[in-house]
Amino acid sequence: MSKTTPAFFKDFNKPADTILNDDYSLKRTLKVKHVTPDGVTITTENELAGKDGKYDLKAKISGKYKHGATGFSVDKLQLKETGGIVGEFALAGVAPGLTFTFKGEEKPTGELGLEYTGARFAVKSEVDLVQLSKLKASAVLAHEGGKVGGDVEVALPDGKSDLGLNRWSVGSAYGTSTSFASIVAASGKTGMDYSIYGVVKTSPPLSVAGKLTYPSGGNYGVTLGGIYKCSATSTLKGKINMSGLLSTSIIHNVHPKVQVTATAEGSLKTMQDYRMGFGATLG
Repeated sequence: MSKTTPAFFKDFNKPADTILNDDYSLKRTLKVKHVTPDGVTITTENELAGKDGKYDLKAKISGKYKHGATGFSVDKLQLKETGGIVGEFALAGVAPGLTFTFKGEEKPTGELGLEYTGARFAVKSEVDLVQLSKLKASAVLAHEGGKVGGDVEVALPDGKSDLGLNRWSVGSAYGTSTSFASIVAASGKTGMDYSIYGVVKTSPPLSVAGKLTYPSGGNYGVTLGGIYKCSATSTLKGKINMSGLLSTSIIHNVHPKVQVTATAEGSLKTMQDYRMGFGATLG
């Protein structure tokens, strides 16, 4: 009997999302991480943005720190390239499995959250503290490789409008060490949107994934992708959708603390409009 705490609903399809979405950035970035003797992690990220000979260098710096004795952590304190500040904080250990969170910016925006996890469930809720305009909640229940879950966003009454339902979604999934499958139904603009995910590990270094989407307006979509572990230090990824858009990336660990990623994307139908991305992480 499995007693592993499931992920929150936002990561409900993570086995497929990892293959189909991660490591395909077309940005050109350099990220440097440094951990101080006191355990503070400082990260600087520089991005070269622009085209046609006109480029800008964007930079941002962030820090994170966890105080083990109290359970308080600064998950992110970031100064953006625009001068804005983003903060994410958490207080764990208030009670077994209970964590309070806060996320805010200088705009101002702010969300107070509550996370509660147990042996087979994960519950999360967030409320907008500034506008008091919405409440978000999600829950996942897992047992013996299977799980069900859902999330909802509710519009709070503000004197001009009544309590209302903005959106909701539900999902069911089953996974083993070699496979994963899920189906998610979500409220759309004119009806229900459906998504089906699947992952199969055909051999130790190779995994393939697929995603079928059927929105309420029709025009279903299919995306197929895979990840291949070339060696202990190199990984190759690729995906293609029904429109003929092909994306590939290679991730190479030059050193235990140095990773580079190269990405290419282009249309197989037009054989043009190819774009490239490159990223390096030090530390």
